[in-house]
Amino acid sequence: ELSGFEALMRWRSKSWGFIPPTKFIPQAEKNGRIVELGDWAIRKACEDLKTFHEKTGRHDLQLAVNLSPVQLQSSDICSTITQALDTNKLNPNHLHLELTETALISNDVEAASLLSDLHSKGIEIWIDDFGTGYSSISMLRKYPVSGIKIDRSFVEGICDTNNDSDFNLVSALIVLAQRLKLKVVVEGVETIDQLRILKQLGCDRLQGYLIGKPLPVQSASRNWSDGNKFHI
Repeated sequence: ELSGFEALMRWRSKSWGFIPPTKFIPQAEKNGRIVELGDWAIRKACEDLKTFHEKTGRHDLQLAVNLSPVQLQSSDICSTITQALDTNKLNPNHLHLELTETALISNDVEAASLLSDLHSKGIEIWIDDFGTGYSSISMLRKYPVSGIKIDRSFVEGICDTNNDSDFNLVSALIVLAQRLKLKVVVEGVETIDQLRILKQLGCDRLQGYLIGKPLPVQSASRNWSDGNKFHI
């Protein structure tokens, strides 16, 4: 059953065509525009989530938004987030903020203070691309983390019967999260076989092309307005 969405940013330029986020996000971080862009993304994401609630009748749906390391250094980020939630009459637990391990490492002092403040308001903090950065385990103890997203690179080989390293790694990460009472999402699920294995391992949330491909807001809310469920 659908539990929520992730906000993804795409740029379709009239002059240069489609520009992937791997191209324009680093440039925006470099020239300082990422704070303005990120603030807009938070406000727009909250507006979209309100639309999802209204069109689907599912007021428990949540939305994940990625934060840049540069945004952690912005003194206004906390007020931007709370204002966006208040304006759209959303509960704080409707919003998930995702940060990579690298972002946390590079902004250690700022991140600890900011995330504690946001967490105290009821906003969930998730570590994105878990297992691909640095000092993963210590972060689970140091920061107010609500959940982890296991990176898609570990899922690609989970069905390989000749090499069980990915299977064992994902299994161990799921158990680790459960023991620490953390939520867990596995990214990059593209096949029924991957889904079946992850269900057997006790993963409670999945994300990937098998479940749903990236869609414009209007299409996403329309596709799920009838309460679709994914059966297996």
